[in-house]
Formats: sequence, C-alpha cells, structure tokens
Amino acid sequence: MLVRVMIDAPAGGLPAGGACLRVFVEDTSRLDVAARPVAVSTLAIDELASHIPVEMTCREPAADESFTVRVHVDVGASGNVTVGDLISTQAHQAIDGDVRVPLTRVTGPV
Repeated sequence: MLVRVMIDAPAGGLPAGGACLRVFVEDTSRLDVAARPVAVSTLAIDELASHIPVEMTCREPAADESFTVRVHVDVGASGNVTVGDLISTQAHQAIDGDVRVPLTRVTGPV
C-alpha cells in the first residue's frame, strides 16, 4: 500500500546543521510488545517547512494487525528523542492514502 504522510511542523525552524527526519510505519497491534517497523523513511533536512510530504510503500496489514505512523525530527542526530526534537504525539493509522501527522517540539525532560 502507498501511505502518503503530510507532516505538519510547528514554527521555529532548525538549528544550523539541519536534522534527520525519520518516518515509521509500525505494527502496533500487539499491546505487550514493542511496535515493529514495517517501513522506515530517513531523510536529511536543512530547513523545516511547515508541511513536509513523505511517501512510503509497505505491505497491507493482515486482518489482525494495525499499522500506525510515527515521526521523529532528530535535531541532535542522537537517534533518541531529546529536548528540541520534533515528534508525533498521537497514533495516526497508516492507510492506503493520505495521513496527516502534526508534530510537537520536545521542551522538557524525556
């Protein structure tokens, strides 16, 4: 299936050096285990546009699976969520079509 993610970023820009944008489609159907990545897109970005489109291809979920989209703009390139990063904070169902994902800036302890 083709998942078209439209990322809505808050105002504020990025620090010099840019950031790493990671978009995940994850299998979140199992409550007692960590989400499993089904598709991952990683892009280096130098500027933070207010809307960032990302297209991803992944398999269709089975009848007992649920796929969600998660986004992380890693400004420190640490690979972890840290203060200053931008993250999605709600579950957004991955569908064959358009998925809008707003981001929130991390301002406190993680």
